[in-house]
Amino acid sequence: MMSNRLTSHLQILATAYGEKTGLKMTTLGKTIRKDARFFQRLDDGKGFTVQTYDRVVVWFSTHWPGDLDWPDGIERPAPDGSLDVNSASATRAAEAA
Repeated sequence: MMSNRLTSHLQILATAYGEKTGLKMTTLGKTIRKDARFFQRLDDGKGFTVQTYDRVVVWFSTHWPGDLDWPDGIERPAPDGSLDVNSASATRAAEAA
């Protein structure tokens, strides 16, 4: 199901970012969505809109540490929300085409 995959993407991004920066999931949720329980609700199986997904992924892309690889299998948007053609995922997709 697509929603499960998108939820997984958000969880992967939050976990990697949190481990690198030392931020807790509650701090990330409060910072990104003004909702400390956002990532807990994802773990509990709650849903979200496509717009929320886009905003959260753009936030991570904009704030992603330069010395941390973006996770494979997750398209990385540019800060303006468009697909970042320099991301590893986009490069591999272009090479496979």
